[in-house]
Amino acid sequence: MSRKRNTDHETAIIASKRLFWQRGYAATSTREIEEKTGLTRFTIQKTYGGKRGLFLDTLDNYLENAETHILRDAETGDLEDLACWFERLASNDQIPRIDEMGCLVLNSIDEFEREDSEVNERIERYFKFIEKRFVNILSTAVAAKNAQPNLDIQSLAVVLIDLLLGVQMVFRARTEDSFARSHARAAATLIRSWKIAD
Repeated sequence: MSRKRNTDHETAIIASKRLFWQRGYAATSTREIEEKTGLTRFTIQKTYGGKRGLFLDTLDNYLENAETHILRDAETGDLEDLACWFERLASNDQIPRIDEMGCLVLNSIDEFEREDSEVNERIERYFKFIEKRFVNILSTAVAAKNAQPNLDIQSLAVVLIDLLLGVQMVFRARTEDSFARSHARAAATLIRSWKIAD
């Protein structure tokens, strides 16, 4: 007799998100999903369409949380806040988390082929969201005369995405924390150079 489902959707998504985040999609077995989420194999297939469907729902949840919390005060247009945000990526409490799990979106880039339209759609959503936040910060800073008026806002937003990706990759590849921090500080220094001197 099959076991009854003993967990709700939100709890299952949170548990599966941590599992996929730590282990990756390919390395995570259905048995592990059952053990960590409380879902039965039947429920995984019936409700989510299998392991892949559960992963996509998990990635959606990750994106929704990112859109709620990452640079949520972007409308203030404070370049110092943005610079500090980059520096905090290399803080003592953030580095161990990044070292353990990284970014679920960036991990997905490594795991899935470019031809995977469903995953790529979510990756593009993440980058477009981040780019929009950067554009909002820079635009507001220029309008408030807190940033140099001749900034190429769209191009610099793309540069910031590249910096974010680079910093994240350095965190995972580093041999010493100081190496990662130097890259985060360099990004912050660049951002501060766009401010109008007092």
